Amino acid sequence: MFRYFFFMLGLLFATQNVVAQNDDWQKLARMGRTFYENGEFESAFNAFSKARELAPEDANLDAFIAQSAYRAGKFQEAAEAYKRSSEQNSDTWTNYNKGNARFRNQDMSGAIESYKEALRKDPNNELARHNLAQALKKQENDDNQDDQNQDNQDNQNQNNQQNQNNQNQQNQDKQQNQNQDNQDNQNKEQQQEQPKMGREQTDQLLESMMQADKKAQDKLKDKEEAVGSGKREKDW
Repeated sequence: MFRYFFFMLGLLFATQNVVAQNDDWQKLARMGRTFYENGEFESAFNAFSKARELAPEDANLDAFIAQSAYRAGKFQEAAEAYKRSSEQNSDTWTNYNKGNARFRNQDMSGAIESYKEALRKDPNNELARHNLAQALKKQENDDNQDDQNQDNQDNQNQNNQQNQNNQNQQNQDKQQNQNQDNQDNQNKEQQQEQPKMGREQTDQLLESMMQADKKAQDKLKDKEEAVGSGKREKDW
């Protein structure tokens, strides 16, 4: 794989005009190759990316950018570079590598489509077939996990709402009890504020009641005597 990678880079140099006015991009590309060979993949990615900015339009450096980005762990940049490369050279391995970059970038839908495209280019690409099965399985697991997470979130929301309702009910009951206590205290205060009769007032009231009873009895007695004096003796 690496030999092919560097063979393509050498072939790219050979097809360019060596006496071109601006060969800085070729120097940067050679630097990128050196970095890559030394395992300095992020430096290789940066060098190839800069070379691409200076290179002529017919110089396709995207495959080298993509490979360096992938080895550097820059999977999104790798997927983007493989996509550009596949637009110019859509062979089975470019699509396979694009699928790998998308897989590592957690883009299962994109990975599945890339592996399918690789198999359309070459139905005998067993690596693409194997990785396609892995991507489909992971997508299914991710969907199930998303459903489980949604169910958990729904249950949590329902529990939170129930707890809020219970808290509101408790607060309402507490407020009602507080209002009742306040009303009871207010009634007690009103009862305590009513004036109490002293001993002298009580005696006067009792004396008044006794005199009223005596007058009533005297009046009843006088009435009875008046009735008795009016009787006539029997004529024998």
